[in-house]
Amino acid sequence: MTTAAILRFRLPSSKSPIHTLRMLCVATFPLAFIFLLVHGIVSKCLVPSIGLVPLFLSSIYSAFLLYNDRAYGGGQSGVLSGTPLHLLIDLLLSLGLLAVLILSWIFVPKEWAGGRKCWRGAGFVMFGTYCTVFMMVNA
Repeated sequence: MTTAAILRFRLPSSKSPIHTLRMLCVATFPLAFIFLLVHGIVSKCLVPSIGLVPLFLSSIYSAFLLYNDRAYGGGQSGVLSGTPLHLLIDLLLSLGLLAVLILSWIFVPKEWAGGRKCWRGAGFVMFGTYCTVFMMVNA
């Protein structure tokens, strides 16, 4: 599947690819919350569970933009993007997600090696890796 085909995909009620990506960000947060919370509680490790902070902010921002577009935008996707403020907020949220993602790639494999107190085995490292998928989707 090419990038163009991915960007042409639209949810049934979406108006543009921007709407689709914003809705995807909001829709994936509840499952990400459950996965990351379970990983943090069981492993007693901060990474990748700290990813809940930028994920929460990103989903709230997306929900705010979707609501604003529906209430005031008249259905045009110009409300969802186009201003320097939107670009700056999206950039900061993406950098936060990327920072947690890179830290996860560094520290989650160390759990398997037993180099930290939060070692739970290879299966748990796989679960931690699945938790990072939500950060990749939202970044």
